[in-house]
Amino acid sequence: MGSYNSAKEHALALARINMDLLVSENFDTQRALRGCYAVASLLGDEENKEWIDNELSGYGRDYEIEKLPNTRRFRVNRGKIVENCGVTDSIHRIQHAVTSKEPLESWDTDFSKSTKFNPDWCYTILSSVQDKCLKYLLETITHVEYSGKAYSIMENIRKEVDEKLSKINSKINSELQLISNGINSEDPAERSQVTHSCRRVLKVLADEVFPSKDEPYLDSQNIKRSVKEDAYMNRLLAFLEINGSIKLIRNQIQYLASYFDSLRELSGKGEHSDISKFETELVVIHTYLLISQVLHYWSIPEKNIKK
Repeated sequence: MGSYNSAKEHALALARINMDLLVSENFDTQRALRGCYAVASLLGDEENKEWIDNELSGYGRDYEIEKLPNTRRFRVNRGKIVENCGVTDSIHRIQHAVTSKEPLESWDTDFSKSTKFNPDWCYTILSSVQDKCLKYLLETITHVEYSGKAYSIMENIRKEVDEKLSKINSKINSELQLISNGINSEDPAERSQVTHSCRRVLKVLADEVFPSKDEPYLDSQNIKRSVKEDAYMNRLLAFLEINGSIKLIRNQIQYLASYFDSLRELSGKGEHSDISKFETELVVIHTYLLISQVLHYWSIPEKNIKK
């Protein structure tokens, strides 16, 4: 087995191997389940680990029939009585019954009576498990690959933005470092600092691309907007409207502006914002996407590069 940079990368490799196994002619249900268990373990997927473990080890004779998967529940004739029975045996015993073409004898909890399940019934159980394994592996591959690519895209945007911003003003590097260090912090005060750093970075950018003016800016909706010193979000909006396209990013600007206004109100009252990790991540993502959009339409003049 090769070396991997992360548990996710390892899980993705195993998921692909096991998916190939399941669609091959020489598939083995037990082996596929073990592969799925390894994938679930690497991803910390406790819910699917429990299901796979039950399939491999058996659900236990005292397991409630109503809670068994549908394909493990059957109605059996006992003379004139029809009873609901469940196959709680391990996948090994079920697979053996299919291979040997012999009925599977499954005992009740107190070993007082047994039920024989014919190989055809056992085959339906195997098929359903194989289908569930395949679905799980496909969903896992899709999720891990998509999330990985999304992370990669955001990471590329972050690196490009940080590099360009540092050329505008080297002092901005300290704010970028605060954002990077605090985004996953357990301390609410540090997470709050991240949002303040985002605001300061956006203001520096606004000062460069659309310097403050005393007279208001008339936007495309015929709304007069202040573009004074503290109205840096309006100034970024004005820049994008004049130089690029504002349709797709207007809501993003309004979201950030509203959030920063709320922070300012809390600060004015002497209150501290208990911003969650999720909210912090959203603010950072929106900030970087907005900055990326602005930088897309603005080439940094050589004279603006400050040491």
